[in-house]
Amino acid sequence: TVHTNRGDFNCLGILIATGAHPRTVGFKGEEEHKGQGVAYCATCDGEFFTDKEIFVVGGGFAAAEESVFLTKFAKHVTILIRKDDFSCAASVADKAKKHEKITVITNTVIEEVSGENSLDYIRYKNTKTDEIKEYRAENGDFFGVFVFVGYSPDTKLVKDIIELNEHGYIITDTEQKTNINGIYAAGDVTGLMQLAHAATRQGEVAAANLLGGTAVYHNDRVPRAIYTSPEIASVGLTRIQAAEKGLTVKTKKAFLLANGRAVAQDQTDGFFELL
Repeated sequence: TVHTNRGDFNCLGILIATGAHPRTVGFKGEEEHKGQGVAYCATCDGEFFTDKEIFVVGGGFAAAEESVFLTKFAKHVTILIRKDDFSCAASVADKAKKHEKITVITNTVIEEVSGENSLDYIRYKNTKTDEIKEYRAENGDFFGVFVFVGYSPDTKLVKDIIELNEHGYIITDTEQKTNINGIYAAGDVTGLMQLAHAATRQGEVAAANLLGGTAVYHNDRVPRAIYTSPEIASVGLTRIQAAEKGLTVKTKKAFLLANGRAVAQDQTDGFFELL
């Protein structure tokens, strides 16, 4: 039986798939202007700011990579980093630092944004010198602020009931069971591989086991990618992981130049390594 503020419900079990949401920073005007100038997805909202100024908040992989992507639309991109430098790999950060349409400002936080139906004012502060800078869009124009500071799981509903890890994600076993009998979890709320096909499989496993089955989810078998250029993708164990398990492996390389799709897309730099 599940007890809620809308009554009691009898059920076979519960599957929690509440997902995760982009973290907010907390500057004045952020909540009020979500969807009206403040955005969290470059591919979703970038085009709305074609030929406009864009400010990006964050210093990790997402901030660096998405800033470069946003230059396809923006007149100019300004990255505001709270720390002394990017926290991601130099190979990723350097693309943003060296891009002609990007300016990187470190040790800086946004204090306020404002505007009517869109953003036309921003104020940010250098945390080392306390210097305040302002930007105002002119002649009725507007700009965008994109926030890339990670994700938070939506576990408020169950945080005092189910065991969570140190980052607030629901802990599950390979059958998607939580520490409470009859309660399962799937998708981004588990903090496992945050990919659509992984979430789909987790849901299938949880549903099967709720109905008395014996399905298992293998997180280490999910194809995964790092969106560098060229991209890095993998599936299964790495050589180090295999060695740690005491496995003897043979490796073989196959170059992308021999791959038809890579040739067709004119992206032949790179190789596969098969274990």
